[in-house]
Amino acid sequence: MWKPVKSPVSLVATIIHGLGEHIGRYDEMANFLTDFGIASFGIDLYGFGKSEGKRGHVFDINDYLKDIKTLYSIEGKYLGVNHKKRLILGHSMGGLLALAYLEKYPDDHNLAIISAPALRPEKKVPKALYIVASILKLFWPSLQMSNKLRPDEITSDMTEQEYLKSDGLVHDKITLKLFFELLKLSKLVWKNIHKINKDLKILFFHGENDKIAFKEDTEEFFNLLQLKDKRLEIMKNMKHEVHTDINRKATYEIIKDWLKSVLE
Repeated sequence: MWKPVKSPVSLVATIIHGLGEHIGRYDEMANFLTDFGIASFGIDLYGFGKSEGKRGHVFDINDYLKDIKTLYSIEGKYLGVNHKKRLILGHSMGGLLALAYLEKYPDDHNLAIISAPALRPEKKVPKALYIVASILKLFWPSLQMSNKLRPDEITSDMTEQEYLKSDGLVHDKITLKLFFELLKLSKLVWKNIHKINKDLKILFFHGENDKIAFKEDTEEFFNLLQLKDKRLEIMKNMKHEVHTDINRKATYEIIKDWLKSVLE
């Protein structure tokens, strides 16, 4: 948990991490949010970071949504703040989970920041491998494979790349079960886009040079989203993590500007 020190808590944020990483990688983001009186909560999802379970594995993707719902309930009780002021922030796999949560529980949050959501996870997988994996998952769903996420595709910041390589809580594992659960969830997110609360204020980010998730998918989803207050920022010359890229100052300036406008 990250809590403002110099000001009272005015808003609570739920942060959801991406594939292969852990919530500790959002320390910079969470500390930035404290300047706006925002207290942030996050957990390592099952199979990631310090959480239990086989690395990169899940039995049911809905378990993640249940965990996020539990965290949401704990946040308000612990801080005793106005439940009408809630922000959800998710990146990559976490962005997909955040969108799924917004569809399942449309009244829980009135603000959202979604970064490079994994809206079509199958696009990175060669067709032949996809066919083989589809068969193997029937007999060996817990089979681990590499998620093929390279530090130099995640961020152009060389220091951040080295952090990724040396961070013992970061791994490149994904099981067949988790992959196909994410695929199933992504299809539901597209299907249920109309369930997102029409009063939600949402900010999307996507790196122009992202080769892990695809900006075209984010643009398509954004255009289909029937909201009065939505904003999409395609970050020039940035890769998958616009919040750790070498030019991330621009990302934080946009968030600062957006928060000031939506919190007025």
